Amino acid sequence: MKKFTSPSRSSSPSKSPSPDVLCLGELLIDFVSTDRDVNLSQSGGFVKAPGGAPANVAVSAVRMGVSAGFI
Repeated sequence: MKKFTSPSRSSSPSKSPSPDVLCLGELLIDFVSTDRDVNLSQSGGFVKAPGGAPANVAVSAVRMGVSAGFI
């Protein structure tokens, strides 16, 4: 798998460069059942998992080596 990198930027030391990708949206917490193949009411518990499409895009961009921000 090829790792994507952004071109170098020159900026003053006091100001950070803008991210390559800027995501706008809301962060969500998904509650994922700890039990498989049961109804929601029959689940013994849940785990919290960060989610939301804009947050997932930002995380994916960073994993590919691109700088990302989130608003």
